[in-house]
Amino acid sequence: MDEFAADIAIFSCSLWRRSGRDGLAIARQSLERAEAAGDPSAIDCWRLVLTQLEARASGGPCPLRLNCRTHDCPL
Repeated sequence: MDEFAADIAIFSCSLWRRSGRDGLAIARQSLERAEAAGDPSAIDCWRLVLTQLEARASGGPCPLRLNCRTHDCPL
C-alpha cells in the first residue's frame, strides 16, 4: 500500500471516530463540491474516503485491507 492510501485511510478512520454516520454526509458533500469544481485529485480522495466510510457504516472490513490500529479495526 502506498503512503497516499494509508493517509486517506487514517483520515477516514479519524472522521468516522469523530463524526460517525455524519461523516458520510460530510464526505458526500465534499465529493459533490470536488466534482462541481472539476478537481480530479480531490474527487479521487473523496471517493476513497466515502468508500471506506460506507464500508464502516455497513459493518464491513476496511476496503483497503488495512490494520492501521488507529481504531477498532477487525483486521
